[in-house]
Amino acid sequence: MPSKSPVVDIDTPSGKHAATSLRFHKAPKIWRRSSHISPINFWKAPSSSEDHFWSAYEATRPNYASSNFLETIYGYHDKKDASFSIAHDVGCGSGVGAFALAQRFSHVVASDNNTSSLHSAQRFLSSKYPPERISFNHCKGEDIASYHEKNSADLIAAPESIVLMDSRAALSSFAKVLKPGGTLAIWMYGRPHFSEVAYKERCQDIFDRIADLSFRKVLRNLNAETEASWKKTASEMASFLDYLDFGKPSENWQNVKRMKWNSRSAQLGFFGPGACDFEFEPVSNVRQGEALFEIEDGEMWGRNWNISGVREYIDYSFPGIKDLVHGDLKIDELLGELGEAMGGKNASRSYTWPVALVLASKA
Repeated sequence: MPSKSPVVDIDTPSGKHAATSLRFHKAPKIWRRSSHISPINFWKAPSSSEDHFWSAYEATRPNYASSNFLETIYGYHDKKDASFSIAHDVGCGSGVGAFALAQRFSHVVASDNNTSSLHSAQRFLSSKYPPERISFNHCKGEDIASYHEKNSADLIAAPESIVLMDSRAALSSFAKVLKPGGTLAIWMYGRPHFSEVAYKERCQDIFDRIADLSFRKVLRNLNAETEASWKKTASEMASFLDYLDFGKPSENWQNVKRMKWNSRSAQLGFFGPGACDFEFEPVSNVRQGEALFEIEDGEMWGRNWNISGVREYIDYSFPGIKDLVHGDLKIDELLGELGEAMGGKNASRSYTWPVALVLASKA
């Protein structure tokens, strides 16, 4: 076991929409800036309801295995003839990412800074895999190098978590733990978007207003430090992860590839400017020679929901938000309006997701 802690040419996705909209180019040199704010830990499920929250949360989120998404990562990793022995799921949440990784890697280390999340992951994963396949570590993503041997991991995944970290410290820590030639895979997805042409414009406008009103209840009356952390996170998501700075090739990282699904037609954030009193300030640290892919795919992680499914998504879009939005007359009014625009309360509409995936190889 490499852990110090005792416990604890990309393959492009298939799909009828993906083939005609893939674009590849080499990145131009673009201006760079970063603030290096130490983020506040604002994403935390209440311990009393952690399992209920996570089960409901995952039920309204994408299924990573429902497309060739993970195969894109594994294809990038496998082309370097790397092994599939040790993988890390950093910021593991309820353990869904670790569960998927364990189907390909001999051992997976699931780590999270939130004890409630890690407890849920332990309960979930312990029922799926024997203890020798999964280990757990309670730590920040920026600190994993303090808990694991250098050059020990074949792959480090940070799904839906990097914007909650200090990215400079996290990338430095990841580089220490990865083996030379090992793979880093970072991805984020945002709120769902209607994909059917006949419904997307009107329905998405109403849905976005509901999301903004809901998050406004979370974001009101913040102190300066917490607001700065939220602004950092929102701005980084608005950049589709272009803010991540891998430095000059051959320093720590090489073969950086940035993939974006539905970036032309959707926003990556969970809320828009209408939810907050600060402006988003996305920045780009894309460097010359990094490969960029943009894919418009109306079936990316496709889901179908009626208005009840939309309500479920809103209720579990953030820990504790359900109690804040229930009984809000304006939100209820907009949900009724959205249900009508979708074709009635039993009508099921199709959704897709905006996604950003960044891959890099340890130099």
